[in-house]
Amino acid sequence: MLKEKEQLILLKKFSKLLSEGIPIEKSMILSKFPNKSIEMVKQGLPFSKSCKSIFSEKILSYFELGEFSGDISKAASMACKSISFEIEQKHMLINAFAYPSIIFLFSIFSVIFFSFYIIPQIESVFYTMGVKDIPAFFYIALFAKVLIGFVFLCALFWIFIKNFSKNIVVRKFLEKVIFLLPVFGKIYKKVLLLRFMADLSMLLQYGVPINIALEKAKIPFLSSNFSDDISEIKNEIEKGQKISEAFKTSSIFEDICVKMALLGEETGDLPHSFKTAYEIIFDDIKDFIKSFSLMVEPLATLFVGFFAAVIVFSMLTPITILIDKIQ
Repeated sequence: MLKEKEQLILLKKFSKLLSEGIPIEKSMILSKFPNKSIEMVKQGLPFSKSCKSIFSEKILSYFELGEFSGDISKAASMACKSISFEIEQKHMLINAFAYPSIIFLFSIFSVIFFSFYIIPQIESVFYTMGVKDIPAFFYIALFAKVLIGFVFLCALFWIFIKNFSKNIVVRKFLEKVIFLLPVFGKIYKKVLLLRFMADLSMLLQYGVPINIALEKAKIPFLSSNFSDDISEIKNEIEKGQKISEAFKTSSIFEDICVKMALLGEETGDLPHSFKTAYEIIFDDIKDFIKSFSLMVEPLATLFVGFFAAVIVFSMLTPITILIDKIQ
């Protein structure tokens, strides 16, 4: 499968050519699709089946929808917009957390560097001068070892997640743990909800029925718990329940989603209502990230400053002892 940016570049060319009325096979050749996929389409296989090695499951689901409706051009346009939004969202999150993350990593590196390089050299100088009572240095070194142990455990936890996240039971358990976290659990829910509302709004805007739109919008989610909730909502809607009432049954959907769904039902314009809900959630996430960044930066700086101050003050006692001995 191609990387997201490569998928986007390919989709932009393909979508543009299809919108100009160029046949699928010719558009694939001009867009420089792999020869294997082009040959499979020529042999009569569906486009979505021919491109399994190129696009993600989410993108393929849009093309399956296009094959069903007979409008591949519209499907390509939807897929292009969807992947553009995902890339934009990832860039926003990366840019927001990049600087605080760098400061945090620098803080940890500074503590480790001082504890395992600077402090041993200072200790050896004092020991050669006959000063052996340096308890503060011992506690600093102990703190550094605990910090390294914590980082090591975090690394092991990350490796565990990467290797076992495909297991449904493990994934659901990890997601429930994340949801319970006081700050990150809330932002994680908002990000999932943001992606869902963006795709749902776009699918409805293109005339996709609500039950199919719900099914297609849930496909890209790594969250099994979220997907389960969407499936239950879809079943309730197919039984005749209103969308706003179905949204109320899920803990995933915020109050703004329920209210905008109700407004959309009253006005008959669900796509616009869901788009408004998406924009409000997007603004909430941006405000949170901005506040979080402003909070983390000074805290990390204070952490490094505090550790440096502890080292300086811990040197005062042995220096005083050394001066007394010289006198």
